[in-house]
Amino acid sequence: MKFNQLKIWFYKLFKPSNIVITGYCSGCGSCCKNILLMIYNDTITDEATFIDIQKNNAFYKNLEITGSNSSNELTFKCNLLKENNCSVYKKRPLLCRNYPSVKMFKHGGSLHEECTYEIKAKKDFKYFLQEYMDVNK
Repeated sequence: MKFNQLKIWFYKLFKPSNIVITGYCSGCGSCCKNILLMIYNDTITDEATFIDIQKNNAFYKNLEITGSNSSNELTFKCNLLKENNCSVYKKRPLLCRNYPSVKMFKHGGSLHEECTYEIKAKKDFKYFLQEYMDVNK
């Protein structure tokens, strides 16, 4: 198997056009209590980077570091969440308006257990495996 062929095959499998997001917001608040932030396509892993981001964006001053996950990425909660409701819902930033996003999924993110959204592949792994096998006969 050639590396370039494998790379193309995986790209097709995971490209954004193969992902579909369905469902609705049930108002559980989980997405506001366990946030991973990205800057320049990387998650934030140190407090100094977060402090720099806060200087340039007023919204981030409402976020509080809650810890880190097993990948050493910082996790945050939003202090604007009051009794599982966003206190600035009509003026919430794009970060919140775009949840959940395909970009989040592509970078290894996942939905919280309580979340009623679903992220699925339009075409499953077997489809791409068969396509790969057919091309390489």
